[in-house]
Amino acid sequence: MVFQEPSLDDRLSAAENLEFHGLVYGMPPSTVRRGITDLLDLVELTDWRHALVRTFSAGMKRRLEIARALLHNPGSCSSTNPRSASTPRRDSACGPISNSCAASANSPWW
Repeated sequence: MVFQEPSLDDRLSAAENLEFHGLVYGMPPSTVRRGITDLLDLVELTDWRHALVRTFSAGMKRRLEIARALLHNPGSCSSTNPRSASTPRRDSACGPISNSCAASANSPWW
């Protein structure tokens, strides 16, 4: 679930936020590590893997929250308002994320 209000820990890095979330869900560490790598790539945050979230733009934080929501292999993906505040960058990022949701059952790390 991605909340309306930010719910990331801005004192942690992108990878640490995802790792913490995986621990909360009781995921095996090896699965979490693979998921972190794949999801940061999916949401185009690989270069910021070790950066503190407090340095992220609002859009980067939103993408990290989407990655966090996908980490534990949700049964479904949907949005109540997928086109709100549409921007070219957001529109281009939605395609791969939507495709990932659709293919999640076939993912090698979920």
